[in-house]
Amino acid sequence: MGPVVLVRATVAAGEALSTPIASVGYGICLLLLPAAWTDAPLTLQGSLDEGEPTSWADLYDHLGNEVVLTVAAGRALTLPPTLLLGWRWLRLRSGLAAAPVNQAAERLLTLGIRPFA
Repeated sequence: MGPVVLVRATVAAGEALSTPIASVGYGICLLLLPAAWTDAPLTLQGSLDEGEPTSWADLYDHLGNEVVLTVAAGRALTLPPTLLLGWRWLRLRSGLAAAPVNQAAERLLTLGIRPFA
């Protein structure tokens, strides 16, 4: 495993989905929420598109449960780096697939990703 690289994703004001994160060959191992976060869990979408992603799928585990991260404003999470491995692109969502929560203002999320060789 290589060193951790920091990447950022933005959730625009009045939106629930982040900007896309290129993740092919990387595992997300760290997540830092901003000090201001409209209270909501974090869920994910993935895309296998080459180039700019256009088709997205909500992420569920092998038991059919939505992948949900319990987060709070200013909280830092350590994630198993293989949790999201294999997707070319990821987007973070404020809220659940069935109940997205729009953020009150623009939010910048910081992720630590580690390349897999």
